Amino acid sequence: MTDDGMGRFFGEGNTTIYKVVVEGHIFTHAQVVKPVLRLMLKEWTDWDMAAYFLGVSLGIWRGDSVEWYDRAKGVIWSTNMTSELLNGMMMDMVRLEQVEYREETEDQFRWKDDGKDKE
Repeated sequence: MTDDGMGRFFGEGNTTIYKVVVEGHIFTHAQVVKPVLRLMLKEWTDWDMAAYFLGVSLGIWRGDSVEWYDRAKGVIWSTNMTSELLNGMMMDMVRLEQVEYREETEDQFRWKDDGKDKE
């Protein structure tokens, strides 16, 4: 497994595995993100709000006020490392079939709660 220095580790076949290190313990993004994000993405959610919710669940933003969303929106809507990471993680969760994705009206995401955990 190789580390790209941005919290992404690549396993066999260049599969991206996101890891979070807390006090020396390594957790996969599913162990950290899943409980919170599952609730936030219960309904179809526009892509920018989904990226914001992912950022909140990772601790990038506090998420306790509209002010925090207004600050985050500038990051999410522009081209930068944070927005690319969040959007990449959302699409990785789609590929892992943990999150559903639709483009019909606007790009939207919803937690795929089929009772099966995908770790």
